[in-house]
Amino acid sequence: MKHDYLSDSATLNKNKKLLYRRIVAISEDARETEFAMSDDGLEYLLTTLSLLLKKHHGKPDVILIDDVPLIIAYELGYHDDFFGMYRSIFVTALKENDSLALPA
Repeated sequence: MKHDYLSDSATLNKNKKLLYRRIVAISEDARETEFAMSDDGLEYLLTTLSLLLKKHHGKPDVILIDDVPLIIAYELGYHDDFFGMYRSIFVTALKENDSLALPA
């Protein structure tokens, strides 16, 4: 995973490192199977990962969101379900997340 350095971080305690490993395991399961994660689960993972990144780097992190899935969902007629999920993620994992940096 992109942030594997968190497993060896000197600034994260044992429990935080274990939490990161659990996030990686869930992500790998999702890629290898037809695992469907709930909106709440995805929000929790994003919020927790941003917290771990902030703790490791000592400053808020930034989450970049690709808009291509939004366009594809709209074109295929899944926009209502997809936008509902995105709206939920934006509010909980992004808007209400103190571990993120605000755009200048």
